[in-house]
Amino acid sequence: MKLSITLLLLLLAPISQAHYLWLEKSHDQARIYFGEWHKDLYEGKAKLQYFSAAKIFTSQPSEAAALSVEEGFLAVGSTGEGDIYMLLDSLPVKESRRGGIHKSYYYAKSGRVETQAKLGLELVPTQARGNIFTLLFENKALVGAEVIVYGPPKWEKHLRTDEEGRVSLDTPWAGQYLVKVSHKIPPVAGEATLQDPVVRHVYTGSFVVDDGVAWEENSFSLVP
Repeated sequence: MKLSITLLLLLLAPISQAHYLWLEKSHDQARIYFGEWHKDLYEGKAKLQYFSAAKIFTSQPSEAAALSVEEGFLAVGSTGEGDIYMLLDSLPVKESRRGGIHKSYYYAKSGRVETQAKLGLELVPTQARGNIFTLLFENKALVGAEVIVYGPPKWEKHLRTDEEGRVSLDTPWAGQYLVKVSHKIPPVAGEATLQDPVVRHVYTGSFVVDDGVAWEENSFSLVP
């Protein structure tokens, strides 16, 4: 299989280290994973228990379905058609192993059909199944925010939203893509405490591209 030089350069982009939550839809079941998708790293039941209060829904959080904790993922069945969403807003304030005190909110989405935001932090396509997205935080565009894109060959690319909070994603390969955004709000007092922590909002979105370059691991070469 042959790829252009541009695609090869994407493959060589650096890999980040932090774990994250993401949401996938498989047949009629939605699954939440914790780990690093781009490194094929999936944490087990012991660590997933911490996130078991997450809500999966298609319309609004109040209609969220009950989750089951499986070995390797959190699951809910009968999600129906269209985009699905995850919200986890009940985690306690905690002290990070790396230092500092923070409160984390996690958001995830599978699909790119819906053009209206349903999460506190979300990349919303400007048109159904399109590749141009607007990054919204509490329904306001985030300008100059970093968006990390992971593609089927498990490459990583860092982008920035423009003056309208928009970003355009390249999707040359067929398969699943994942995007990740982190938005931090410092404490009002300037120093994080249990009463006034750093607030972290973390979003991941996943979607599948049907048309594109077929990818086979370790089988690429330069186009002459």
